[in-house]
Amino acid sequence: MDLAALLNEAQHRAVTHGEGPLLVVAGAGSGKTRVLTYRFAHLVRDRGVDARSILAVTFTNKAAREMGERIRGAIGGTAGTLAIGTFHGFGARFLRREAALAGLDPAFVIYDTDDQERLLRDTIKEIGIPHASWTPGALRSRISALKGQLLTADEAPAEKPQDQVIRRAYAEYERRLRERNACDFDDLLLWPVRLLRDDENVRERWCGRYAHLLIDEYQDTNGAQHELVRGLATPPWNVFAVGDEDQSIYRWRGARIGNILEFEETFPGTAIHRLEQNYRSTGRILAAANAVVQRNRSRRPKTLWTERGDGERIVLACAPTDLGEGRWIAREVQELIRGGMRPGDVALLYRTNAQSRALEEGFRRAGVPYVIVGGLRFYERREVKDLLAYLRVLVNPRDDLSLVRAIGAPPRGIGEKTLERLRGLAAERGVPVALALLLAGELAGVRAATARALVDLGDLLDRLRARLAVEPAAAIARQIIEETGFVEALRAEGGPEAASRIENVQELVSGMQEFAERTNDASLTEYLTEVSLLSDVDAWDDGIGRVSLMTLHNAKGLEFPVCFITGVEEGLLPHPMSMEGDGDLEEERRLFYVGLTRAKDRVFLTRAATRLRFGGRIDTLPSRFLREIPAELIDDAGRSATSSVEWFPRGPAGAGGGGPRDEERAGAPARADAAWESEPILDANGREAELRIGERVRHPVFGDGLVLGTSGHGETLKVTVEFGWAGVRKLFAAFASLQRIG
Repeated sequence: MDLAALLNEAQHRAVTHGEGPLLVVAGAGSGKTRVLTYRFAHLVRDRGVDARSILAVTFTNKAAREMGERIRGAIGGTAGTLAIGTFHGFGARFLRREAALAGLDPAFVIYDTDDQERLLRDTIKEIGIPHASWTPGALRSRISALKGQLLTADEAPAEKPQDQVIRRAYAEYERRLRERNACDFDDLLLWPVRLLRDDENVRERWCGRYAHLLIDEYQDTNGAQHELVRGLATPPWNVFAVGDEDQSIYRWRGARIGNILEFEETFPGTAIHRLEQNYRSTGRILAAANAVVQRNRSRRPKTLWTERGDGERIVLACAPTDLGEGRWIAREVQELIRGGMRPGDVALLYRTNAQSRALEEGFRRAGVPYVIVGGLRFYERREVKDLLAYLRVLVNPRDDLSLVRAIGAPPRGIGEKTLERLRGLAAERGVPVALALLLAGELAGVRAATARALVDLGDLLDRLRARLAVEPAAAIARQIIEETGFVEALRAEGGPEAASRIENVQELVSGMQEFAERTNDASLTEYLTEVSLLSDVDAWDDGIGRVSLMTLHNAKGLEFPVCFITGVEEGLLPHPMSMEGDGDLEEERRLFYVGLTRAKDRVFLTRAATRLRFGGRIDTLPSRFLREIPAELIDDAGRSATSSVEWFPRGPAGAGGGGPRDEERAGAPARADAAWESEPILDANGREAELRIGERVRHPVFGDGLVLGTSGHGETLKVTVEFGWAGVRKLFAAFASLQRIG
């Protein structure tokens, strides 16, 4: 294998690095997957490292599969036997082997978000938490945050009254999880880290197992994942981490940019290699992305470059309304398709899911095929979850949450009172509820037909459970469908959805068969584990002939010839929640950077001059990030004169320079966008004294508010304002565009 012929100079230096920790700072499109693949191959083929002693970890099953396929091609053999997977996938395997130490048995099930909230709903009732104060979703989020900090319920804060409520709920939630032999996603990281840290025997079993750790997307690691890497690493600390702090956009779900910025402190002696040659985008796209992200402070200096040539300029367009934005984009996409572009080569990216409504309207009217990425996933559909519930109960009879779902699919006329009696009988006999089904004939006050239905279900589960060791998962699923009348019940529902639901059930069985063929493992336990860990991007089919609509967060890791970044406005990108501090604003800038670098050939940046928000139409302002793109990169050919949309007005600091306003050149009427070029009531020149505490002001997104105070000076000057629906906000004065009222 001639690595010098397969890699550029920077990639080659990284791949052939010797002993000790290495951080590869890999810019967007610079070939990080190639580097990880050939690092694995180099260790095995050129340095004689046992492939089984290498652990390669990434963030999605799709990425792990692609990495495995590439490694198999590079070294030969079966990648399925190698330790290649996601953090959560590794945690699940670890926990199945050490289950007893976490209060579980190896057949535990993994609860998804819906399962967790159903369990928390019961928890709220049990311990008397006011439902109006704490929703299941809010509690789940708080408990997840505590687990991300590696804190158990006993270790959670308890100083404030709300902390005490969370701590009580956490403790009861954990008890109920263990009672059902279940864990949640956070447990898949929490328990491995704690066991490696606290149990010497566990450390001895695991720490010498992997001589080399290859970690992808290190900027996306949270505290628990970072600690897991530390816990598994042993001298000479052969941790090969690849990442890019400029693409750190998941702080809202626990990712910590400090993990990559402080990597050298965690692993002393770290060498750092930078990959700056981009193989994806054209020169102008990269120049725009570089210009934007270089304004961030929390980053290592690097500048992406390419040999692909300059390419076309970036198009900026502004429609009068949000619906107009969708219609304009749909027309542009139609033109691209007529020019030979495939629909699947185009992506529409947006900051919030709510933006998709107006975009979808434009595509429906134009007849352009599209798909929402990150909408309702296949494995979240009702009929799919119903059938999976049967399979989960087979593997884990203690999972009564899944049992209740299975009892109702198809409906058996069994109500809550009967279920309570069944739970009581199970507790009396000391058996799981699923095993108590066979005793349902002993239930007092239950109709004979109801008892018979419960016994029949118990008999089916008992027979199938006995066959788990010899029958593949797909065969078990087909038996459930046949004996329960599952498909017949769906067909009886009628309506246009019935056929689709039946197809989904059939597809689920096909997926089990495909899993068995791909992994050489037909066991139900392993299949259910993989299903539990799938993400939105894993389920996305990049071969479809439809335009992809997705959030900027979901777009990370993907690429398209053409990208439309929509809603590039103050109040959307950056989002209002990002105006609380510099770190939040820098993450929004990174999000914009990620959007730009998804595109190979063309970028369109669009916004609406007015947008329907909270039942009323408001004027919008262009995003501050647009002013950070150099003027020479912008297409200002005046297409607005023929497309009935207006260009972004551009001031002296932004794209377009100080020339005549584009609306005037295109003959379009002047609008409220003049505020973008006018001086705000508070600017970066220290005029905070002109605005006093208690004054009333108006913001273009948040509406009317009351000034509570100011802080900072110059470019860091901020004003604190209490708005109505938007609450208290700290805004950068130079960009707030506040107007005094009253």
